[in-house]
Amino acid sequence: MTATQRLFFAVWPPPPVLEALEVALGPARRESPTTVRWQPDHRLHITLLFMGSDRTPEAAIIAGDRVAKSFSAEGVHIHSGGRYGAVLWLGVTGDWLTTLHRGLRRQLRTPRDSRPFRPHMTVARVRAGRAPASVLATLRSIDSPAWIPTEFTLVSSRIGPDPQYHVIRRFPFSPETTR
Repeated sequence: MTATQRLFFAVWPPPPVLEALEVALGPARRESPTTVRWQPDHRLHITLLFMGSDRTPEAAIIAGDRVAKSFSAEGVHIHSGGRYGAVLWLGVTGDWLTTLHRGLRRQLRTPRDSRPFRPHMTVARVRAGRAPASVLATLRSIDSPAWIPTEFTLVSSRIGPDPQYHVIRRFPFSPETTR
């Protein structure tokens, strides 16, 4: 792993949810200034645990395997968003994601972050200035279809002008525990 590669665990929305988000975000994407840098649909995900370059993929795989075997997936719903600093985000409903986050953190013996984990999806970043009110209004109006994830993933990201994501491992939830 190079210094510019980082690891994180994520849940990816299925195609029908991505299609609904594309339709809902379309007007804001088209009308926003160039200072708003939108994530392409293929990079939209819910980060469960960001590890940076502090962990090896092998350690993360062991942790993911242990957690996935005994974990119950439940419904997820992407909805109303806003801005926090430079990040434009969408909210994610699914309290069980916080439990999954804690399980992964425990398995990796990662210290608790100073900020509480709040499931969300980063959809854009604002380079300078403000996000237009119309963009924020669009984020607040988002309401995606709900779905039950069948897996979470370990992802390696390479940062830079065109970030690249590579799924290292998929961790299916046990069908007996998914509800």
